[in-house]
Amino acid sequence: MSAVSDFDGFAIKLRDRGRRSAPPVSRGRGVG
Repeated sequence: MSAVSDFDGFAIKLRDRGRRSAPPVSRGRGVG
């Protein structure tokens, strides 16, 4: 089941991005 692994990876990336994108003023990239 590669789909599950892909989905897990995407969710983790999203979580990492959300936590790092939390302070848009720190990086100036308001994507979230």
